[in-house]
Amino acid sequence: MPCSVSFNFKMLLTMTKTKTTVLRIRPLEYYFFGGESTFGNGEGASYFARSNPLPQQTSVLGLLRRLLFDAQKQIGDSFRADRNFKQAFGAIEGLSPVFLMDGDGVGWLPHALDAHSKTEKGCNTEDFATINFSTARGLGEAFTGLGKNPAWAAAPYFENADSKKELTDLFISQLGKTCIREEVFKSFTRIGITKFRRGADPKTRTDAFYKQEMFKLTKGWSFAVVVELDDAFDTNLFNGKTVAFGGEKSLARIEVVQPSGTFANVFKAEIMYRDRPTGQVVLLSDALVDDDFFEKCAAAIAKTTPFRNIITPQTPKSYGPMITATKQQAPPKELDKLFKTDKLTLLKSGSILFGGVGGTKAITDALEDAIHFQQIGYNHYFTF
Repeated sequence: MPCSVSFNFKMLLTMTKTKTTVLRIRPLEYYFFGGESTFGNGEGASYFARSNPLPQQTSVLGLLRRLLFDAQKQIGDSFRADRNFKQAFGAIEGLSPVFLMDGDGVGWLPHALDAHSKTEKGCNTEDFATINFSTARGLGEAFTGLGKNPAWAAAPYFENADSKKELTDLFISQLGKTCIREEVFKSFTRIGITKFRRGADPKTRTDAFYKQEMFKLTKGWSFAVVVELDDAFDTNLFNGKTVAFGGEKSLARIEVVQPSGTFANVFKAEIMYRDRPTGQVVLLSDALVDDDFFEKCAAAIAKTTPFRNIITPQTPKSYGPMITATKQQAPPKELDKLFKTDKLTLLKSGSILFGGVGGTKAITDALEDAIHFQQIGYNHYFTF
């Protein structure tokens, strides 16, 4: 039987009394969430900058810290990927994974990746063939340059897998229904964006023909997140606020949807994935893992995604140009400037991990070791 959703707060080393609330983040216009595909500078320059459809967890954390700042509350420090312990963000004790919410208040997450892409529109595309990991029979006889290889006769394999097809790009609701990405997101490409280079004559516009793809949520849809807050915090300081969000400072409106909701109450494994086989872990968020993580897995169906975040010092003296750090640390002489962290690679939400010798517990123990990432909404999962 599937276990309940992971929302592990063993990282809360202090016994602070807390409460949870569900916030809806409703973009009011097209938005841009930066990733690796941005205009950049120098060697990192790109002709086509493409927004991520969903905000990174650190972007939502930054938005909420900004609201705390506007309310003249303590905001703590920027998230640090190199500090594996519970970090202080003022009244914010933790975040759930960011999810989508439709016009009826139903929550949606990226679907598990063990199926191939669907192109049909509509929110009930439930007829796709699931990719199953099978150890019931082998792949038959196989020959190499050294002759017959008997190991293939018992080798596990993936049923219904087709290497010529992309893995699914669906979303699944808390009720178990599915929806394709095009039903949720609308894209818009701006052409002729001026790319200003430092030291260049601002009257010269020879490099102005850049493209930028932005996204907008279709009518009724929004982002949502469960926030764990200090029990004394007044959530009305969030409710109804309009704040800049994303790389283009697009506006978003914040609403308190459920003053006492929890992520585990919204998303339940036994409803979303009723007939899923046991012995596997499905990621509900992107996840940081160690280099030897896959030694704990018998197999995996997974994608990866890059991770960086911007570190803002408590008393910044300069807001640009943006410095890129090495190994998550700012240069010693640049401690009073904003900097972008070095790139990490995370497993993508929806990835499926099959238990090896240590079973699924070895996998989940490794996911929960990243205390700081799990605190802000990464490394969450269903266990089956």
